[in-house]
Amino acid sequence: MDEKKDWFFEEDNSDMLESVRRFEDMLDHKARYFFDVHELEDVIDYYLDMGDFNHAARVAKYAMNTYPGSESIQQRVCEILIDKGRPAEAVQILERLSGSADCDYEVYLLKGEALLQMDKTRESLRAFEKGYSISGEDKDSAAHRIGILLERSGQYLMALRYLEEARSLSSEDYMIYYDLAYCWEKLDDCKKSVLFYQKFLDEDPFSEHVWYNLGIAYGRLGNFDKAVESYDFAIAINEHYASAYFNKANILAEKGLYEESILAYKEFIALESDSAAAYCYIGENYEKLQDDETALEFYRYALGMDATLAAAWLGLGLVTCKLTSVEEGIKHIEKALELTPEYPEAMLALARACVSIPDLPRALNVYRQLIQIEKEDPEVWIGYGDLLFQEQPDLAISTMEQACQTHPGNHVLHLRLAAYLLLSQHQDEGLSHLRRGWVAASSEERQSFLEDFPLFAQDPQIKQCLQEL
Repeated sequence: MDEKKDWFFEEDNSDMLESVRRFEDMLDHKARYFFDVHELEDVIDYYLDMGDFNHAARVAKYAMNTYPGSESIQQRVCEILIDKGRPAEAVQILERLSGSADCDYEVYLLKGEALLQMDKTRESLRAFEKGYSISGEDKDSAAHRIGILLERSGQYLMALRYLEEARSLSSEDYMIYYDLAYCWEKLDDCKKSVLFYQKFLDEDPFSEHVWYNLGIAYGRLGNFDKAVESYDFAIAINEHYASAYFNKANILAEKGLYEESILAYKEFIALESDSAAAYCYIGENYEKLQDDETALEFYRYALGMDATLAAAWLGLGLVTCKLTSVEEGIKHIEKALELTPEYPEAMLALARACVSIPDLPRALNVYRQLIQIEKEDPEVWIGYGDLLFQEQPDLAISTMEQACQTHPGNHVLHLRLAAYLLLSQHQDEGLSHLRRGWVAASSEERQSFLEDFPLFAQDPQIKQCLQEL
């Protein structure tokens, strides 16, 4: 017997360990020992608790042959069948077991789990409800287990119902906080997710995985300082937590702290040296720092590790466009799109590169494709509109009107539409959109608008309109 398993059990489980030792000894010597049904249950449970389902199945087969009528053994067989992805076989046995007058609630929980695996959600919920209703003094653990099973199957709202019930029944079981936090995170309510992760950490402040998940939740809320702080706690607890370094690096880049981000990525690489993505992201940081030569080196190194990394081909293309040749850069961007056909950032880069050559027909074609898959990015609308306005101002106006309908609260788009209208001599309508956009714009956005359209600063009617706002 593997003595490393012994740590999992308390001293009062010595009888269980003795049964396991005897069973393994029987197999080693190809002998036949006597085991009563409870001893075989213990041996199966031992392997199930250790997650060793193959050994559990071997013992269960022996137990079924020895005690074919034992419902407790059949129940354990069902657990093994479910783990092995054979839920239909498990349900057949569980249907029979659930007909027993003294059926254990565990039978219904296993049945619900098997039905979930078969995508029979309604039937599984009925089984769970039945099991929960007869769970007696175990209602708290039954509710928690059902919640976890539903959570794993992606039924987050139903999972929350049972998890909240478990929390009301057992305020001491702080593990419930983790599951509640995870469900709320999956339901995109990161504020509640943060709340429950914090409750968990109040009880167990040394869980690096919970600090890590808290960092993800804060990141999704846009609270980057708290996200970095959470990742730092995870790293303080486990200095080899590679994913925490990686996520921290991502957040630092979002904050514009590119040099710090590079250091965090390098700490990640020290632990995970085969990550081409990390080298690519370091390249992006150097590009943001205007160190294009170093960025080029990292993009090439990343592609040397993984030639299918579309982001690295895009980065290589962007830097090549700046440093050497737009035509050569376009080839790299095209490679990124060959690997990932609907890659918005690469499509936008290709459109802009085509404008600079200039190859305006191709740029327009790329923008037309891009606007179909990336309607949420105002920069796409502006790039497309500006290009259209050069040849088809009326079409540019209607396109920007569509953009404003798609993003009614985006003042930058209203300013762009105002510019097109004013340049096309639609004065009243143009001034209306100008007022709407100007009021909400920041000083930097206002300055940028006047730099893009310097003639407006000299127009008396426009100047008067802006002075009145």
